[in-house]
Amino acid sequence: MTSTTTTPFSFLVFTDAHVTATDGRTNSPFKVNALSNERFYTAVDMMSKFNVDFAINLGDMVHPLPDSDDYSKAAERYFQISKSLGHKQYCIPGNHDIGDKPSKWVPAKEISLQSISKYRSYFGTDFQSFNHKGWQFVLLNAELFNSDLENNDSQKKWLENELKNFPIGRTIVSIHYPPFLYSSDETDHYDNLSPNDRDWLLNNFSKYKVPLVLSGHVHNFWYNSFKSTDLLIIPSTSFVRQDYAEMYASPSPLEGGRDDINKLGFFLIKIDGDEIVWKFYRTFGGENDIQRQTPVTDCPKDKRNESFGADMRLPWITNHEIPPSGALDEFYRKTVRNDYPFLALYELGINRLRLPFNDLFQADVRKRLTQIKKFGFEYTFYSLDNALPELTDAPETFAELVDCLEIVSPLNKLTEVEPLIAKIKSEYTCPILLSPLWQKFGETDDLGRHLHIIKHGFAVKEFEKAKDFFTKNSEFKSLNHNFDGVVCELDMLSAEKYVWDKINSWETINKGRLHILVSCKLSNPADQFIDEELLTKKLVDLWYKAKHSPNKVTFFIDSFTEIDRGYFRRAGIINRLGNPMKAWHDLMRT
Repeated sequence: MTSTTTTPFSFLVFTDAHVTATDGRTNSPFKVNALSNERFYTAVDMMSKFNVDFAINLGDMVHPLPDSDDYSKAAERYFQISKSLGHKQYCIPGNHDIGDKPSKWVPAKEISLQSISKYRSYFGTDFQSFNHKGWQFVLLNAELFNSDLENNDSQKKWLENELKNFPIGRTIVSIHYPPFLYSSDETDHYDNLSPNDRDWLLNNFSKYKVPLVLSGHVHNFWYNSFKSTDLLIIPSTSFVRQDYAEMYASPSPLEGGRDDINKLGFFLIKIDGDEIVWKFYRTFGGENDIQRQTPVTDCPKDKRNESFGADMRLPWITNHEIPPSGALDEFYRKTVRNDYPFLALYELGINRLRLPFNDLFQADVRKRLTQIKKFGFEYTFYSLDNALPELTDAPETFAELVDCLEIVSPLNKLTEVEPLIAKIKSEYTCPILLSPLWQKFGETDDLGRHLHIIKHGFAVKEFEKAKDFFTKNSEFKSLNHNFDGVVCELDMLSAEKYVWDKINSWETINKGRLHILVSCKLSNPADQFIDEELLTKKLVDLWYKAKHSPNKVTFFIDSFTEIDRGYFRRAGIINRLGNPMKAWHDLMRT
């Protein structure tokens, strides 16, 4: 990106309001569509509270199609609601505003000269650009691409000229259809640009180093990248596309996922010099009064609580195939990634993540971890000692991702793996922490029932063992220089005050790092802990304690996502739909 001094500024981005001609009424078979106007009004009310330079609407301002009798009334209602935004707004056409992209199988009429004319009569020009404080904003008519209309060639020539005649790296593009949802070479479907002009567009983004592309249309959130370009897909303010509910581990009871108010919202984007920072504000469809009156969110770069981390036990970077439904797509499965766990982490500003070692060997996961690391995430990987040889095989592949490494090993086996640990220490610049594996057999609960439980990490209440481990055990002294700290375990539900006092004293008794694995579960794997009130109270307390802890101490909580099946079932910060639970709401405002 070309470095040019600019004045910091911010702007809002929203999309897919689907305003209807009459409040509370819709020609859609889905009941939730009747709430679009009310929910858009909520979003406008929330956005009006921000001091920004302008706002961009990414399309589908209205729900009625251009040839509908209700189109003009819906357009008028859109401007009636949005006038209270209080900011200058720029609009681009969505498929509901101007007609579908060209294809033989799309379920509505394609874009035409007549639909373009009708759009312009209500919303103005269908593609344009403007300059603001050293940046260029290009607003495209997505539906023109791949069409036989002369307007398509005109827009493409115009776009090339706009990109060519402005400083490289200083243009942000807005377009209703995302170029792609998962991969730049994916097949043509209802929710992307068709390949020919998609490839042309992406190549121009690459050639002119476009840093950010903003899209809507799909009513869900995704973050993608293509070479040096970030692509943000913005959720709707009104309803969710329920075909993508296939991504979740639980069925949605909310009109099949269409009425999932937890996923509605808008973006605020700040630009300062070369840095672009985005934040997502959930509107909850207007049903969360506190959020409506005082919108809050965050991002990892803010480092609002560096010592509060998440132990990502459940898979959180997962790919899914969306089946053909016969509604909007019929001939292909669409591959997508579930980005809602990532979004929830991002909003809370949690930047330290604990991940299993094998994540490094899954190409899709490794690629994704690389893509999102720039947002401020730090990765701690943990591994049994017998897997260490794999780390030494390809340090150039993994080194940039491994910010910290926890080695789990029985203490009586440490000297056997010393050469490997020393080799890893020389190849990776990251801190290495020791987590002792306790081989306890025959453990029982209070009723004498046998428990199959794996234990590792020093106990916080026995800090002295961690403190004196290397100095009082002469056979391990040679290992001392290979370890930068230790891992301890803590039962958050039963921890007493003296335990927290010991943690607070860590910095005074030891110079090393300390990772505390915080258990939010009951001791019996057959029991379940679903008391959200108590979990929230404990997590908020932990947040404050972490906030005042030394930077070298990190608490990793093991219940970021609820565990609703299997062993140790328990509540979490988000549920299996990727939606906020009570703890998320309270931590967001802590």
